[in-house]
Amino acid sequence: MTVFIESRCVYSKNFINDQLLPIYDNFKDLIHINFITFALSESHIKDDGQLETKCYHGKPECTLDLFQTCSLFIYRNDTKFQHKIIFCTMRSKRFYKACIKELNLDIERIENCTQGETGKYLTLWSQKESAAVIKELNGVPAVIFNGVIDTVVADRAITQLKRVLKTKLHIPKDVK
Repeated sequence: MTVFIESRCVYSKNFINDQLLPIYDNFKDLIHINFITFALSESHIKDDGQLETKCYHGKPECTLDLFQTCSLFIYRNDTKFQHKIIFCTMRSKRFYKACIKELNLDIERIENCTQGETGKYLTLWSQKESAAVIKELNGVPAVIFNGVIDTVVADRAITQLKRVLKTKLHIPKDVK
């Protein structure tokens, strides 16, 4: 399952907090979740080589999207920890600083990523990965399964994720 989000988007936050988090413990060993940020942003490389990114919800969203993206990259070998990062940053009212402390994140490595070429590359990669999906599904959050864009399933997953996962995993309806 791939989830395309924007960090400051109320709909993305609602999906994470109201649909995914409540069922996560029951499904975490049955599914693989990839998160892709910068879903609605646009970037271009300026003449001086700097990347200029515009996010739908402004500069604070670009900052948090990049923090999330670099964190996911740095902890790429621990998907369960990646999920904790997204869950924390999507629920925190104090932006992401509380999550750094709560999860004991390696802030030096994250800052090196956000301020360097790796962050630039990851931003562009996220936007490239998002483009076709967002165009087809008309916004965020967007959910696809096994790389397949299915508008009916994606729309249903936003409000009925548990039901969609049970169907996808062939779990009987009477099993909680």
